Amino acid sequence: MIKIQNLQRSALNRLLATKDLNRMLSTHATLVGNGLSPAEMMHILFEDLITAPNNLDLSQKTLQLNLAKKLQEMLKDEKLHISLQAETRALLKKINKTAKRKARATGSDKTHFEALVAMTNLD
Repeated sequence: MIKIQNLQRSALNRLLATKDLNRMLSTHATLVGNGLSPAEMMHILFEDLITAPNNLDLSQKTLQLNLAKKLQEMLKDEKLHISLQAETRALLKKINKTAKRKARATGSDKTHFEALVAMTNLD
């Protein structure tokens, strides 16, 4: 189980690496076509990891917490393009709002969502 969680965390870190996100933003702005923007990718991660799952298992909970942790790290990264920092902040707010709602409505996962709320609180 721990090996799988480590692989998931590594994949998440790779997807949200500052250098790659900045390059993706630059490429999206300069190339013609329908490429995926960093903001769209981050929105997909939110939908797939935070919004969609019900009846979370331990790996899903860990992945959600790792996403929140990585987003917090990204906010502090001065090399991340300012527009991506704004997207990161907006995504953290969305995760916080969703986690607050799920913490009220969910019995067995209440502690998990309370932790997610605490990790994504920007105040």
